[in-house]
Amino acid sequence: MAGQWIEIAAADGGNGRLKAERAALADAAAQVEGIATAMTGYLMASAEQPAEIYKAGLNTTRLLMALGDLVIGWLLLTHAEVALRELDQLDAEVPTLHRVGPAEREAQLADRRRAYLRRLPEGTI
Repeated sequence: MAGQWIEIAAADGGNGRLKAERAALADAAAQVEGIATAMTGYLMASAEQPAEIYKAGLNTTRLLMALGDLVIGWLLLTHAEVALRELDQLDAEVPTLHRVGPAEREAQLADRRRAYLRRLPEGTI
């Protein structure tokens, strides 16, 4: 799986639109590798000094949390790449499709928020 993380981080899908996310994934992979390397060192040192295994045990939760974050980031990045590819294909297939800009989307959300707040009973906020 580590090979897939490195492959995705080094790829160029999304036409450069995911550069920051790829850099963050590569950084996270390097940090997880650093944690695993340190824990392996503690494990090897425990052959001569049994107390060193305690240090490895102290960091297991940290490693598992970092691995979880890395896997989630990897999944999000791969899905973002697929979504961008599909959106680009949609633009090519339907060039007249209306795209909602940030200002228009903000106005839509503000209208929905106002409508929601009108339905709430007085004094609930």
